[in-house]
Amino acid sequence: MPTSRCYLGYAAMIQILEAMQRAGSTDTAGLIKSLEGHEFDGLKEGKSTFRAWDHQHVQDVLVGEAFGKEMGLGYYKIIATVPGDTVAGTVNHNTCKL
Repeated sequence: MPTSRCYLGYAAMIQILEAMQRAGSTDTAGLIKSLEGHEFDGLKEGKSTFRAWDHQHVQDVLVGEAFGKEMGLGYYKIIATVPGDTVAGTVNHNTCKL
């Protein structure tokens, strides 16, 4: 399992590899189509999605309290989870035009 230091790169590469398998190609246009609207395991609770209309990766946001010297670096207490759709906004609130 990846550490917190390489989580995003690991998750991104898994999605690229799976998109190539779904598309049956490494063609850019095919990969984009394969990723648009795709829901996947983002390696934490809740769904992760690549929105079709702006290609934004949307996932729940964890709000936490970090501990340093008391518990060692890298320890967090999750105090809330905010739904990704709430944080990322809607198509009506976004100026991105892809």
